[in-house]
Amino acid sequence: MIDSEPGAWNLFFHPRRWSREISVMIAEMAASDEERSRLEERNMELQLDVNRLQTANNDLAVKTASLENCVGGLTKDLLKTRRELDDRKDTETQIREFDEKISAVEARKKEYDERIARLKNEIRDLKERLGRTRIEFPDSSEEERRDWFEPLPEDL
Repeated sequence: MIDSEPGAWNLFFHPRRWSREISVMIAEMAASDEERSRLEERNMELQLDVNRLQTANNDLAVKTASLENCVGGLTKDLLKTRRELDDRKDTETQIREFDEKISAVEARKKEYDERIARLKNEIRDLKERLGRTRIEFPDSSEEERRDWFEPLPEDL
């Protein structure tokens, strides 16, 4: 390849050299045109890939947003479930405490029932002993003893 641009005299005196040079230039230009066409086709393919990837990216963004909403809902449900579980644990604790109190009340009731039964037995025994003994009032007549439990006359 020649470094300088061809002038009229240069072309005139060296036509074969410039003919070869022009042939090389034409071949390089044809190769450049082919490369440009190939690059344009590749550019269109890449543009289609970019569009396809952008569409896929948008779809994934929508799915991601949907999943984030779903995760947010599940998180709320989880927190609600945890609160309910804590409430149930509190309720179970309260039930256990209530059962303990009921057990204590039942134990007291049993003690009272036993005490009542024992006192009833004592009362029965005392009534039997009282029924067997005769009470004598000193210095009292039969009439005083008989009238002791009678009501008083109304004209008093």
